Amino acid sequence: MSGYHFAYIRTADPALAVEAAEPVLGLHELLPEGGPREMDLRMHRHEGDQLTSATVTYGRDVVVRLGVPRTAYTTTMVVSGRCVFRIGSTYLEAATGDVVTASPAGAFGFQAGANCYLKLVRVEQRAMHVRLARITGRWPSSPIRFHPVITRLSGRGQPLITSAEQFFGRSKSRFARHSDEIFVNWLLRHQPHEYSESIGPRAAEVGPLASDFGKVLLRATDPVKEVSVTELARASGLTEAEFVRVFRHHEGCRPQDFRLGLRLEQARRILLVGRPPLVSVGYAARRCGFRDDERFRLHYTRRFGETPLDTLYRSE
Repeated sequence: MSGYHFAYIRTADPALAVEAAEPVLGLHELLPEGGPREMDLRMHRHEGDQLTSATVTYGRDVVVRLGVPRTAYTTTMVVSGRCVFRIGSTYLEAATGDVVTASPAGAFGFQAGANCYLKLVRVEQRAMHVRLARITGRWPSSPIRFHPVITRLSGRGQPLITSAEQFFGRSKSRFARHSDEIFVNWLLRHQPHEYSESIGPRAAEVGPLASDFGKVLLRATDPVKEVSVTELARASGLTEAEFVRVFRHHEGCRPQDFRLGLRLEQARRILLVGRPPLVSVGYAARRCGFRDDERFRLHYTRRFGETPLDTLYRSE
């Protein structure tokens, strides 16, 4: 069942803390360090259909070892403090803003200090594999092997931060239901793994990240509803001027023109499969957010070299 859950447990019994964190970590072992003292587990968890997210701190030094094999990928981001990750036989020392992703088949664990806050995201295999197939055209025959390296978050416009911290599971956000797509896209594009060469080089600067994020949001919104550039820029972590500049640089057009193209493409699909009189030019225009038939006709003709009426009757 989706929703928010907050847990605060003060206990010296590791089994209680394991039970509380199991929805996001799966089966795991918790080893408090320094003898039998109480721990203060604080966890704010959100459960979705494909992703489960939690911000966790144990209030004392602990070692966590996840079970093998697992049913999901585990992404861990250090929100504050320091942490040591173990992926297979590799140990990685991480600090605030560092991210690692572990595959379901490999050994994974971490040693976190008393003041360490972690953002944990459990990604179901199907969600990860569907996104990989859409990006590369290849469905993995086995779990994706993520390399045991740290990705450091820096700068503004990071889709991972925006998705995980602002939109993930926030029902009040108009983009909330698309945050899992944004999050998994970021992982596949910027966390090194065996298919990274098929996807292309990682983008280290803010520009392409913000541009890619903007495209996802533009595709995700209902074409009938208005979406402002200011809103998109704020979601991407940039000013409006910065967002427009990087979007134009990487996409060759303004965000408004990109969205106009999406609406025209959708209208064309409606006209191509429609049959008059059940489908009309006005119907296609309204379905795709155009309120003025003449403006729709002008935009459509300029883009496709024929009028909407020509397209409609050609589909008969």
